Amino acid sequence: MRYELIHFCEIDGEAVKSYCTIHNENIGKNLGNIEEVDEKNLKPFNFMVGGTPCQDFSISGARKGAVWKCKNCNTEYNPLTVHADIRKQCPNCGSEDIEKTRSSLLVEWLRILKYVRPDVAIYENVKNILSSSFNKMFGLFIEEVMSYGYNIYMGVLNSKGYGIPQNRERLYIVMIKQTVDNGKFKFPDQEENIGNLNDFLLPVDMSDFYETRVPNIYIQQSIKPSVRKVYERDIENIISCKKDMYQCLVKSGFQDCKVGLTLAPTLRAGNPHTAVFDGKRIRKLEPLENVLLMGFEKEDYEKMKNAGVSNAQIYKQTGNSIVVNVLLAIYRKLYIAMPYLFNDIRLGSFFSGIGAFEKALVILKNELERGEISDTWK
Repeated sequence: MRYELIHFCEIDGEAVKSYCTIHNENIGKNLGNIEEVDEKNLKPFNFMVGGTPCQDFSISGARKGAVWKCKNCNTEYNPLTVHADIRKQCPNCGSEDIEKTRSSLLVEWLRILKYVRPDVAIYENVKNILSSSFNKMFGLFIEEVMSYGYNIYMGVLNSKGYGIPQNRERLYIVMIKQTVDNGKFKFPDQEENIGNLNDFLLPVDMSDFYETRVPNIYIQQSIKPSVRKVYERDIENIISCKKDMYQCLVKSGFQDCKVGLTLAPTLRAGNPHTAVFDGKRIRKLEPLENVLLMGFEKEDYEKMKNAGVSNAQIYKQTGNSIVVNVLLAIYRKLYIAMPYLFNDIRLGSFFSGIGAFEKALVILKNELERGEISDTWK
């Protein structure tokens, strides 16, 4: 298997820093703002990956979808209902002064796909894009991809079924050009043994993120709105509380916390502090633990820190990323079905973040070079 990164596309400068140091890539390969990318001047690539921003599709986000609004006449429209050649113009007045949602950048993703026509394209987003609020828009997206000559394979996969104890469901779409598709691809099965979060936590005496660093932690002990401060002396009370030991940290920006947690909730960029009880105190997950729970390695974390990436940025970037293990499982199944697709991968990565797609491809490449093709891939 030959693999070469041709382009990556990321506008967040801190994410670019992490990407380049993790993958040892030249910043010159970054295309920057996809809205300013001229698809006609791209170097050719045959494998396209990425996932457009999900905030406007996410349940926890703005849920604006892909609606565009003309600043000239205030007309709102779904750009996918307009032909690709003229969709940047308001269908009412023709103005190109358009206010766009973040998630509508999937239109830009489609623009690149339409022109380049790679053999394979893999797309990821939140599963809420399939909900009744967005299914019409999503149907238009799929129809447009198929009109470009692709077969579509879709699956909602949860990272907890692929060796990562995090409850993170995402939609994955594998698009294979009809001229190269043999129809044998199937999504990987999810394992029942999800592992244990405790196996991903650092030893107690190594943590720098104890409750003493975050003194204003509150928990809700019942369905009543009353709250109280939690200190180390209250651990026994926490363990014996009601609601099956389920605690909601309602202050300090924490996500849901369960004492004795074996499965992490979905790590998020906007609310990154997931709390855990490590047998000694309540604390938030460390940046390294976030990195590991996204399928990256300690070495990747160390590279980020050495490059000067802050803890706050690591929380944000991991929350925005994709679980490497899930992508690797998809790649393995695709390789078993159509190994010829992996002979010479020239990759175009769009909305790259810290490069989970790339990380999984490198792992696959190393596995193949070591002859580690397993029957479990089938």
